[in-house]
Amino acid sequence: NILKSGGAIMIENPFGGKVAIGSATFVEIGSGGKGIVTAQHVAEIQSLVPVSLSVCSFADMNDCIELNDNYIMDTSESIATDWAVFEIESFPESAKPAKVRKRLPPIGEEIIICGIPQGYTPWLSYGYVGYVWLEDNIPIIGVDGFAFFGSSGGGVYDSEGYLIGVTSAISASEWGPIEDKVLVTPITNIPMF
Repeated sequence: NILKSGGAIMIENPFGGKVAIGSATFVEIGSGGKGIVTAQHVAEIQSLVPVSLSVCSFADMNDCIELNDNYIMDTSESIATDWAVFEIESFPESAKPAKVRKRLPPIGEEIIICGIPQGYTPWLSYGYVGYVWLEDNIPIIGVDGFAFFGSSGGGVYDSEGYLIGVTSAISASEWGPIEDKVLVTPITNIPMF
């Protein structure tokens, strides 16, 4: 079910086809509204270069919908507020919205990270909540786990499959990502949840 609620944010490749630039999660917003939640730094590529975005379901990467450039986001430059929400008319047929947990996870809780690292294959990675800290009185979840470039915006779930946040940042060295350094924007930071 976790993979069914995930999706890849895609842009048109100038040489043909589509390329994944990040990850997203299908969610219900408001009273029955539909949307996808992702990281702000993934969504705002539309304002930086003239591209159109679509989202493809992890359950069927050929099941895609176009995203308009009308989305809600926090405009501050902070990991705690690195989120964007696109309102959509309908979910892809193969997608299923995530169940959302509206409280912060305790330290030590097992988690699952969902994303499309390097834009190739949807995957799940396991870890646990290592710490929660406040940045300007807004929480950030520190995960001891593993994510890779392209996982940004992907859902982070508790062990029962509830969405608790989105991947915002990873630590990396010149050799690639460093395990145990994944930063998550909690779903509780997003006003429509």
